[in-house]
Amino acid sequence: MEALKQHGLPVEEGIKPIVTLIDDPPAEPLSAFIRKRRIALGPGPFDPAAAERLHELTLKVIDSTGNRVSYPL
Repeated sequence: MEALKQHGLPVEEGIKPIVTLIDDPPAEPLSAFIRKRRIALGPGPFDPAAAERLHELTLKVIDSTGNRVSYPL
């Protein structure tokens, strides 16, 4: 939590790049960003296995709230 407090953005600021991408999504079916910067999907900061794990964990969290919405990958 302390690291997030030191390095994270307030929700009001952190959500802006996400809203921009929702309003004007990239043409590619899969894209990755760190804040506003697009990152490569090859070797490097993007880890496909970690992305799949995050996706599965997110679905579990959503399931637990009873508000799950299915989206095709």
